[in-house]
Amino acid sequence: MVDINFTLVVQLLLFLGFLWVMDRWVLRPLLKTMDMREHTVNDDKEQAQEAQDVAESLEQEYAASLASAHQKAHKKTAESLREVQDDHVAHRSTLREKQEKEVALTREEAQTLVEQQRSDFPDLSKTIARDMMRQLGLGGDVS
Repeated sequence: MVDINFTLVVQLLLFLGFLWVMDRWVLRPLLKTMDMREHTVNDDKEQAQEAQDVAESLEQEYAASLASAHQKAHKKTAESLREVQDDHVAHRSTLREKQEKEVALTREEAQTLVEQQRSDFPDLSKTIARDMMRQLGLGGDVS
């Protein structure tokens, strides 16, 4: 059986004193430190989430800006290509007109030369026939 005596009371008081000291000097500072650490970790997590959100929004803005730049570059390239093609077509048309004028001029000159030679042909043919007959020894009188 258990005897309740002075030693048991002293031991109980010492045990309660030990618990009070441990609570006051060890457990409360330890719990306070753990709460502060948990609060700091939560704050850091919130800041990290905010930074992640900002980074994602910046990434989306960058992607949109990059896509816009690609579209502008493609559009500008297409416009430049169209301008070059239009210039090329205009240059070809100019050259074609110039060549057609030269061809028309050459045809007119050729037509004039043909007309001139046609008018000279009767006299020339008589001269050729006379010379051929002389060379063949047939006489030289052709009318």
